[in-house]
Amino acid sequence: MRLHRSLASMWLAAFALLLCPEASASSRCKASMLRVKGLEPTVAGGGSLAYDYILTNRSSATCILSGYPKLQALRQDKGVVAGFEFRQLSGAVAAPQASVSETIRLHPGEHAWFQVIGSDGTGLEDRSMCGKVKRLRVFLPGDGRAIPSEIAFSTCTGAQVSFLYKGLP
Repeated sequence: MRLHRSLASMWLAAFALLLCPEASASSRCKASMLRVKGLEPTVAGGGSLAYDYILTNRSSATCILSGYPKLQALRQDKGVVAGFEFRQLSGAVAAPQASVSETIRLHPGEHAWFQVIGSDGTGLEDRSMCGKVKRLRVFLPGDGRAIPSEIAFSTCTGAQVSFLYKGLP
């Protein structure tokens, strides 16, 4: 009976690998495996700025990314800005042609990126957050630890964040 269960478990594992081969070769990316770098913001129109952020796999292992990063808005003193909200954006303004993949395999040295859209303060929006948000803390989907560096960011209202894309913007 024990041998029968063991063989059945091995057969199910082998079948799962056939259906999802990347599961055996890679695991979910962890914050400690990646580096984040921000590019200069670009004008997205209508009083909005688009900030592109690049994630680089600095580890020696291939890992998997998917979904939306979680962000925290920080003050200059690195405290979290209360009441600041990031909404999920369905695409990237600066690269609407970018291909969307539910799962990104990130080999050592390869890149993924995401975009954050914020207000430049010239529109009719609520300006109560202007000057308060100075930096971002980035968390990967499924990882409770932040990537170990905060990145520059400024906006006057809540912001929108895109899902993760493979490659560079």
